[in-house]
Amino acid sequence: MLIIITGSTKGIGNAIANIFASHDYDLCVTARNSKELEKLQDDFQSRYKVKVYFKTCDLSIKSEVENFGNYVLSLVSPIGALINNVGVYLPQSILSANENLQYLLDTNLMSAFYLTRILSNKFIEQKNGHIFNISSIAGIEPYLGGGLYGISKYAMQGFSDNLRLELMPYNIKVTTVQPGATLTNSWHGSGVNETRLMPVEDIATLIYAAYNTSQTTCIETILARPIGGDINISDFN
Repeated sequence: MLIIITGSTKGIGNAIANIFASHDYDLCVTARNSKELEKLQDDFQSRYKVKVYFKTCDLSIKSEVENFGNYVLSLVSPIGALINNVGVYLPQSILSANENLQYLLDTNLMSAFYLTRILSNKFIEQKNGHIFNISSIAGIEPYLGGGLYGISKYAMQGFSDNLRLELMPYNIKVTTVQPGATLTNSWHGSGVNETRLMPVEDIATLIYAAYNTSQTTCIETILARPIGGDINISDFN
């Protein structure tokens, strides 16, 4: 059984790859850096009893999403889950918006949209499988200074909700993941104490648990926040 993970060499994506590999699932992963993908492949195949396939792609570009999707289909193996994790964070307000909005939409939304469409027939043929769409608290609550990012994540929420309805007749699960502040590179240099941020491993654990529910159950939303609540201005030093 193959688990597909985009944006898999760092942060939440890497934690997700680790937890599935540790439970003997083969992986097909992608990121923009080929050396990091090669390192991941060598590391996981030496530590776990799994196969790791990879293809270097920039998923903000439609043609490269299509290349990756076709590569996945060429592997023939049944797909257990597609985890649309790739994303980018750029803090910018709507009134100061520039070309960053298109880049955020291409990366955070359209990569998932195109890849899901390419793989959807495979899931429908199987009549099972699970799609996880990694959104954010920013996809359900606005915050000052994050308008452009929020737009891309609100759009991801809408995509995921509608996908859930369309795939329901085929017994394919769809889960939207809405993490609050999580300890990833996005917070590097922010001055926020790491104890105010959730470990990436916690998000991966929640995703793995949702994947392992019975075929009669679909966890539609995973919402997780730091124990102290959302980050606020007093958290920045």
